[in-house]
Amino acid sequence: MSQKSSVLFLAGFSLFLILYLAAQQSQIPAQVRPPPGFNLTDPESMHWLSCPEPGQGRKSTFVTADIYGRLGNVVWSYLSVVAAARRYNLRPVIDQQSLDTLEKEAFDANFLRVPSVDWLERTCALGGELENAIKFKSKLLTSKERMIRYLEEWPDAGFAVLKYDFSATDSELTTAFWDELQNELVLKEKYRRKAANQLQILQKRFQDQTGTDVADVEFVGIHVRRTDYTEHLPHILPGSRAAGPEFFHAAINWLKEKMRKKTLIFVAVSDDRQWTQENVIGDRPDVFMAGSSDVEEPGEDLAILAACQHSIFAYGTFGLTAAFLASRPGGHTVLFDPRNGGVTKEMEFGANLPLPGWHIMDQHGNLTYQNTPISFHLYLHPHKDRKWGT
Repeated sequence: MSQKSSVLFLAGFSLFLILYLAAQQSQIPAQVRPPPGFNLTDPESMHWLSCPEPGQGRKSTFVTADIYGRLGNVVWSYLSVVAAARRYNLRPVIDQQSLDTLEKEAFDANFLRVPSVDWLERTCALGGELENAIKFKSKLLTSKERMIRYLEEWPDAGFAVLKYDFSATDSELTTAFWDELQNELVLKEKYRRKAANQLQILQKRFQDQTGTDVADVEFVGIHVRRTDYTEHLPHILPGSRAAGPEFFHAAINWLKEKMRKKTLIFVAVSDDRQWTQENVIGDRPDVFMAGSSDVEEPGEDLAILAACQHSIFAYGTFGLTAAFLASRPGGHTVLFDPRNGGVTKEMEFGANLPLPGWHIMDQHGNLTYQNTPISFHLYLHPHKDRKWGT
């Protein structure tokens, strides 16, 4: 076959494959289709979408997660799976319920690219083989070392599944793909519109209250997590205290000094609006309450925080998600150090070099861990006996 004929044959075959996959997708019920963010001409999407065959080594190896909790936990499990798939060239797969949560509560399905177990099973007629492998044969990822060991054990029969356990937040891999992962999670347009409108209203209120007419302002999103975390934090970090008013005021004052050539407007979102109003906002003319605090529909609150140029938060995957979405060149993120000898998951993001502009601050306004990297871990909940990275 001549070179020209080979090229024409490959082009024709590629077109046939694209049309075939598109036709196959159209025959699948809507509830189990992959999100429309898949581009059938994109090599990565083609790899993730194409039907897996058992016993093909790396090509038959999946990465997934047991996902439990509210939106923030779902987000970081999803991002951990995507990052692991990208880093180790694995097939990502997520349960349909978690994909539904992401879409229902905040995100545009057009940008979610990980297929569900249901979709692969039905599309590829796997006869339950993948589902059974996930349920009964998954290898739990308890450490990075174990992940590396599993990656040397490619299957010569069936499917292999590497599974993050509950509350996965793989800080090392997600920071490595930080900018790319921001394209995976795009807030729905209705939430982005609401956020933009609310920030415009708050800017007008700020101008009216202060008598200033400044067109060029920057917003700082403040997420105040209270309710369950005031009791939860001492359990996962014995001896620690929840972030008090001193931390939030210190962070506000530090940012105002750091950005003194800019006009800053601070926008607070909280699950305890009364505490935040009394202890964080008070009589400050540049700090405002925003959002709905609706835990059943958190997309609006998340969009408000994501629309800001800078972030302040203490802990929690919702605040971490907001800071992740708001992260941009020139922006600053200030997060909380409980100073009890332990390390929160959020501090892993703040202490390591991949994220410039992230700062860790204690209750008294002292910046900590500026020159001390913190070892990365796979999961959300920290331990007091962690070893420091070098």
